[in-house]
Amino acid sequence: MDADYQCVRFERDPIDCTQRPVWQVFDRRLGEHLGAVAWFSPERRYCFGPSVTGVLCADRLREIAEFVAKLDGERWPPARWCGLKSCGR
Repeated sequence: MDADYQCVRFERDPIDCTQRPVWQVFDRRLGEHLGAVAWFSPERRYCFGPSVTGVLCADRLREIAEFVAKLDGERWPPARWCGLKSCGR
């Protein structure tokens, strides 16, 4: 999935407490963390949450939007809480 993108890199979060994974988003050229793509229950879909108050160019925004659209198109089992006190999710 990641090879399709030239500007950003997506890494699945290693702390996977739900059946719907969280993806960390990085600038491919600079390696800077841009934010995360995660399931947002009120919207009942995946959303991007920026971690910086910087500027994102149209290419990066387009690639993030395409990635989110792909995740929304996949069928995921219902999310459930993992029950770990240290998890925070």
